[in-house]
Amino acid sequence: MVSIRGAHTVKENTREAILASTKEMLEKIILENNLDISQIISIVFTATKDLTKVYPAVAARELGLKNCSLICCQEMDVEKSLKQCVRVLIHAELPVTQDKVQHVYLGEAKKLRIDITQPLNIAIDGPAGAGKSTIARKLAQTLACIYVDTGAMYRAIGYAMYQEMNDGIYDEDKRHQWIEKELQKVMMRIDYEQGEQQIYVFDENVTLKIRTQMMGHIASLVSAHPKVRQFLLHEQQKLAKAKAVVMDGRDIGTHVLPDAGLKIFLTASAEVRAMRRFKDLEEKGEKPNLQQIQNEIEERDRRDMEREHAPLIQADDAICLDTSNMGINDVVQAIYIKAQELME
Repeated sequence: MVSIRGAHTVKENTREAILASTKEMLEKIILENNLDISQIISIVFTATKDLTKVYPAVAARELGLKNCSLICCQEMDVEKSLKQCVRVLIHAELPVTQDKVQHVYLGEAKKLRIDITQPLNIAIDGPAGAGKSTIARKLAQTLACIYVDTGAMYRAIGYAMYQEMNDGIYDEDKRHQWIEKELQKVMMRIDYEQGEQQIYVFDENVTLKIRTQMMGHIASLVSAHPKVRQFLLHEQQKLAKAKAVVMDGRDIGTHVLPDAGLKIFLTASAEVRAMRRFKDLEEKGEKPNLQQIQNEIEERDRRDMEREHAPLIQADDAICLDTSNMGINDVVQAIYIKAQELME
């Protein structure tokens, strides 16, 4: 015996609307699971308290389900939960294992199980040094999904450009000319080795080479060009359509994945972000200047927020988390709880 879940929203509290949505949901479940109604043992229906005109079980009887047991209950009224929704739990005798069952969520109820109705995409945006990459990587591990470091993609393009231009990359006109002529020739690919993203440029693994302070600055210069952003946009969106991802950057929730199931905007004071970067560079054996790092972060913030194409802004539906006084695990846990709430 297996159990099958489903849910559908109702447009209005009328007998006709309630029965229509319930029938659509049941018919879809029967079709997707290749069910014969004789295999159905019992069905539990729940409805939110704003649906009062008819029992959803009436729809099952009208569809010919005469011999199975039916019961209707009121769904627990949780604050900010989905309104006008009918849920169903079906027990059936099917010659398949539970993992092969097709659960069905329709209408606005798709939001209840975005892990089923679409890949779970979490967009994490914020300024440099807010902890996006660290948080996103740990969150992806917790949720067992793919981490996509978009910043590494821009650094990789910057790396490819710098190999040919050297210090000429700091000249805006020369940079523009290179992007116009050479960008499409760049061969970049992303691999995942033991769950970690690896970036290759012309078959060279540049994952570690692009993590310098200089490459971070160059990435900001490169990312301001619309053609670079468009060049990478397709690959990022293709990944998100195929798999559940946690993606971080500066315009993920507003531009790259505007339909992401969960959007987070991480921020922290410039002083805190500069100190974090300072410590990271020290651990790598470099001798950074704290004030210089803070100045560069503030300048990068200004450039990212003022650029014409896809500027750094918080999406209207994003949750803002100030990480200045939060530990990494605290931030990961806060986002994880939000993700779980969406999937309940």
